Amino acid sequence: MIKVGFGSGITSLCAQQNRIFIATDAGKIICYDFKDDEVLWEYAVYDTLAGDMAVENDSIYLFGRKGRVHRISSSGVLIWSRDLGNPIMKLPSEDSASYYIPSDETLFVIDKVTGTITWALLMPRITSGNVAVSHGAIYFGTEKDGLSSLKK
Repeated sequence: MIKVGFGSGITSLCAQQNRIFIATDAGKIICYDFKDDEVLWEYAVYDTLAGDMAVENDSIYLFGRKGRVHRISSSGVLIWSRDLGNPIMKLPSEDSASYYIPSDETLFVIDKVTGTITWALLMPRITSGNVAVSHGAIYFGTEKDGLSSLKK
């Protein structure tokens, strides 16, 4: 059994090979190598994550509640950071090219590679905890209509 302290609470975990990526409630991402029992690097987010971080290939995607999305390399180097200008309170969803991020009354679509906001749409308040992406459509719950959808 491994027991390592990081000085604050853990809010999210992801694993890749022999590394565990740890998000803390103090606004840090820590890369811990459990095979060698050492911290490899730390990255300061200065925010609490909205949901879990995502690990894809050699990248880690972070979604801060204050509205900033980060993509860092698995070696802890910032690739891009994007400020949405609105708090992220719902869980992001994804497809192979984009993240779909509900924020207040706006749905943002961000390109995974560049961090560019592909499009944003002002819409009725999303009441579901996230959006779902499937077969060319984006699905979400709203106060008035129950289940709503948009074509991508």
